Amino acid sequence: MHLSVSEESYLFTYLSSVPPTRSDGRQPSAFRPLDTTSSFLPSANGSARVRTSDGSECIVAIKADVIKIGTPKADQNIEISSSVASEFGTTGSQDEPLPSFLTTSIHSALQNSLILERLKLTSRYSYKLYIDGVILSHSAHPLSLLSMAVYLALLDTMLPKLISNADDSGDNSAEDLPQFSDDWLDSYPLCPFNERGNYYEWSPPLILLAVIVGKNVFVDSTAEEERVSQGGVLVCWTEDIISSVKTINSISNTKQRRALKVASIKNAVDLLSSVYVEVKTALEKASRV
Repeated sequence: MHLSVSEESYLFTYLSSVPPTRSDGRQPSAFRPLDTTSSFLPSANGSARVRTSDGSECIVAIKADVIKIGTPKADQNIEISSSVASEFGTTGSQDEPLPSFLTTSIHSALQNSLILERLKLTSRYSYKLYIDGVILSHSAHPLSLLSMAVYLALLDTMLPKLISNADDSGDNSAEDLPQFSDDWLDSYPLCPFNERGNYYEWSPPLILLAVIVGKNVFVDSTAEEERVSQGGVLVCWTEDIISSVKTINSISNTKQRRALKVASIKNAVDLLSSVYVEVKTALEKASRV
């Protein structure tokens, strides 16, 4: 997004003031309304779509495949690809900066948090998840948008029930493939929900972004806010615990900026932590509608 020098100066003045004034009137910790949909792709094991009020939209589909443990294909139980649509077409090459960054960030968070026992079928076979994300439109940095869509899609993921013997360690079953129920009603969730305790027994990681303008921090930033920001802070939660914190340059800000101050990073982490539970709770409620 192109802004004139006077427009940038105007925005920076109002966003860095105390208290700050956002162009849409939101508080620094306020998210824009989200429209979410799950289970809309019948051929996928799990799917989700997330749209924001500015027209940003992301779709995620998850497919599960059976792999043999001990083969090169089984080195990792998750494979992720992401593509970003733009006015010039869809960018999906993992050699390009933005898709590569999105894929690496989500993959790293999931690989470090997924309980592999949830994917294990027998002593010889396991499930492998293929996660495909498409950013259909975006103005600001799309990582939080993609992370929320992946979060919902994983909560939506159902896996076929194994009906053959789970103990295939004997020689007679060495070449036997796992057999599954044909009835989709017998499938089980990757993320079981404990009705009695009202919580998920395992919930996916979630990544949120905040941008820093002056001494102020803003969540769910607009493209204009990113344009005048000094940079952003990404925080990843795994099982409600912060697992990583990273600083990034805004995708809509091409100017070289100074390194973020430690105090500003801490303020960003504190603000994101204050809204994390609210965002997670809203996503989980949406997945059960």
